[in-house]
Amino acid sequence: MSHPHYLITSISNSGSAPENSFRKLQNAAACPSAPYGEMFKLEVPSLMVGTLDSLMNLSDDLGKTDSIIESIVRKVEKSSMELAGKKATELTVGGVPSTRYIQQFAWDYAKYPNRRPLKELVSLISSGVSAIDEELKQLSNSYGDKQAALQDAKRKKGGNLTTVDLNDVLEEKVVKNLKIFDTEYLKTVFVAVDRHQKKGSPVVPGSLEKVMEDNDSVLYTVTVLKGMYEAGYYEGEEFVPGTKIDLLEAFSKILREKRYSVRENFTYDPSQQGKSAMMMEQLQVEVDNMRSGLTRWCKTHYGEAFVAWMHIKVIRVFVESVLRYGLPVDFTAVLYKVASGKEVMLVNALDKAFGESVKGDDDPDEEEYHDFVLIKFEP
Repeated sequence: MSHPHYLITSISNSGSAPENSFRKLQNAAACPSAPYGEMFKLEVPSLMVGTLDSLMNLSDDLGKTDSIIESIVRKVEKSSMELAGKKATELTVGGVPSTRYIQQFAWDYAKYPNRRPLKELVSLISSGVSAIDEELKQLSNSYGDKQAALQDAKRKKGGNLTTVDLNDVLEEKVVKNLKIFDTEYLKTVFVAVDRHQKKGSPVVPGSLEKVMEDNDSVLYTVTVLKGMYEAGYYEGEEFVPGTKIDLLEAFSKILREKRYSVRENFTYDPSQQGKSAMMMEQLQVEVDNMRSGLTRWCKTHYGEAFVAWMHIKVIRVFVESVLRYGLPVDFTAVLYKVASGKEVMLVNALDKAFGESVKGDDDPDEEEYHDFVLIKFEP
């Protein structure tokens, strides 16, 4: 989903009326002779200036904060789009499209009091968005876990004898005819063998029984000795105590190495038949409910994160303008909605009207300097 591209610009009023600066900015890049974009006035509130040092430090931090909040806005947006799929609709900010919110921006004085120190204000905004990010992580993890459980249930339901819930496929009359042991010394295990697997797994002689088969595999029972006691012995004058060897685990390991599926801890219970299907249906309901809830959450919190992002942009304009033009605070800020493919021409037009851009020769990645404040905004 493509979004318009904006440039936020401010110039000094130099003691004249703000309307004069507004006209200059419009004539420079948003008029019939310079049709590089659509221009909107950006109302910047009267914020607390503090000291020059604090503003310079805050200027460095604001760029990082801006990037972090942008990444969270993108994350919420991406999650919403993925959840909605083909039914995705444009997310809104306060009930209106983000473009309208940007172009009609008004500072939220109730949520972000403008007379608080700037550092506190930035901290208030960034902590609110960090909380959104943390909540999204928790909700996404819970939803992902539930999805994984559902996929596992579907895999077992639609799988062959190596994965399916055996209670769902075994008939009681079949099980009654099997010799199944679970005593102190003997244990019968169910083993699913891939039809394409080479035979040759070691088994206890005479105990192997074929139970059933499907297109992919064959289910057998085999009875093995659970374990054996290896007697202790003397080594010189020291007695080495005897040990119990787990033959069942050793046998299961051999089968697994030969890529046979040992259906461990399975005990036939006819009352459990059909319960896996019920569990899968319940999981599907839970996944659907969680998807709906997370989609609603994304729609709400996308707007909250976006509002925070826009306020950070405005604070950046204020800080950069005060550092650039000095005190008393006297500047006009506007927002250009850049016409498609006209960004370079728009910036060049501003440079021509208000000064030349300067870019260091030594570092090609060095940010351009302009004689006016210029901040990119790509929502």
